[in-house]
Formats: sequence, structure tokens, C-alpha cells
Amino acid sequence: MRDCELVRISYERNKDELYRLCYFYTGNNADAADAMQNALIKLMEYEGTFTSEKHETCWLMKVAVNECEDFRTGKNGKGGER
Repeated sequence: MRDCELVRISYERNKDELYRLCYFYTGNNADAADAMQNALIKLMEYEGTFTSEKHETCWLMKVAVNECEDFRTGKNGKGGER
């Protein structure tokens, strides 16, 4: 498991862009916050290594998009399109 301090640093560095991305895809605050949280949890669980901050940011954004798609299609257990 990744060090919580490293995840906190990544969160601080990416939180605004990550939230905007999630809100754009989900269309509401609650789902955007949930998708963002899920992406950060996956970052904590990820045991791979990143070659740079940019690599980590790109990976996190892609995971966030996938989480948002799960919200839109109902794969997260919250139903489908609204």
C-alpha cells in the first residue's frame, strides 16, 4: 500500500483539476466527490511506481474518468443515467 503522506501530497497537487474533471463527467457535486474519492483510494492501493509527477497525475485522471463512467453507467451500484 502507498504511503498516506504521498497520497496526501498528490491530492493537494491535483484536487482542483481532479474535482473539475469529475464534475464535468458526472454533472453533480455528490457524484463528483464520490468519483474523486474512489480514484484517490485506487491511488492508495496502487503498488506500481510512477516515473514522474506527471505520470502519476495522468494515471490519476484516467482512473477518475473511469470512475465517473462507472457512475454514469451504474456500475458503482448507484443506478444508471439520471
